[in-house]
Amino acid sequence: MHILFEVLATILMIINVLYVIRVFFILKNSKNSDNLKKKNLNIVGDLYIALLILFVVGYVCISLNNNGENSIQLNIMAQIMFWGAVFVFISVYVFRTLLKITKDQYIGELSDLQISLDTYIKSIPGGVHHCVVEPELRVYYVSKGFTDITGYTMEEIDELYNGKYTDFVYEADRSTFVAAIERLLRTMSETVVSYRIVSKRGDIIWVSDSMNIVKDSKGNRHIFAVVLDITDEKSSAETDALTGILNKGAFNFNVRECMKLHADEHIALFMIDLNYFKEVNDKYGHHSGDTILIKTVEYLKAAFVDEDAIIGRVGGDEFMVLVKSVISEDAVMALKKKVQDNFRLRIDDIPDFPPVSGSVGCIFAKCSDDFETVFRRADNAMYDEKDRAHALRK
Repeated sequence: MHILFEVLATILMIINVLYVIRVFFILKNSKNSDNLKKKNLNIVGDLYIALLILFVVGYVCISLNNNGENSIQLNIMAQIMFWGAVFVFISVYVFRTLLKITKDQYIGELSDLQISLDTYIKSIPGGVHHCVVEPELRVYYVSKGFTDITGYTMEEIDELYNGKYTDFVYEADRSTFVAAIERLLRTMSETVVSYRIVSKRGDIIWVSDSMNIVKDSKGNRHIFAVVLDITDEKSSAETDALTGILNKGAFNFNVRECMKLHADEHIALFMIDLNYFKEVNDKYGHHSGDTILIKTVEYLKAAFVDEDAIIGRVGGDEFMVLVKSVISEDAVMALKKKVQDNFRLRIDDIPDFPPVSGSVGCIFAKCSDDFETVFRRADNAMYDEKDRAHALRK
């Protein structure tokens, strides 16, 4: 019996050495876990375990039939413990190596996926942003295209807006944006919304945001969106083609927004109508009329250059000017007098062209006042001035 177990121990040692050598070379030459699995270490490992089990069975049998051969039992027990410990050590080594190879493999695959994703995102017109709905619609990613449009990097959004996308939206458009988010969460289908952003450069840009929503395995909701800069299209739709200033719809919208956002302040609203413009058109032609309209805008821009003002063309020969953050009614009347007194437009190429003046009406109003009432008051003030101009001409 003693000789038998010595032979088995020798065989176990040889198998162990072969196992160690095989493991070493396989791990050294394997680049990924799939290749490692194909090498099939299980054959040697299973044989190794079988011999260990045989040793254990032998030890039990000798113990049950103990004839005082304690030295044999101790020898077998020592062999079991030694080679079992060696096998456990090798198994742990193999497991850790497999884990490292698998991890490196997955990192490599993720890196390849990231490169592919970045390439795809770069091919998308506009920019991409990724937000997590809870908490507070936090921004987790913005593409280079998004930074090109807005001027902001991910780090700057974190620093300036605490990572909250809603705070990034122009204040007057936040209610529209929030309503779109609520619709997206309710329908779980693509939602498109247009809103404004104050870019890092300080100018206001219009964007069209096409948003989709997905849930991850933990139930977190993620919004992935493609943003397009539509400032030029919006400008084309909102500006007067001849003069380049806001048209009536855009001007009224801006006045409403200003009054809504600054309810505790005062504004001045000017209404200007050109005197006898129809006669100029009839006598000198529409080209001369267009020239006068362009000159009117140039004059108004120069007259209000020192003010925080918005100018719009609201009719054929009617213009309006909104002056923000006005201190007093006296200041408004002084500004009106300056605009009225210097309003003389000429076309130098036409020697007998009469100077064109304008009737300037204006009001001083609270931003908390009703928009329609304020607009009507300004209109009435302009017609009062026009009546005075007609009376003076007669």
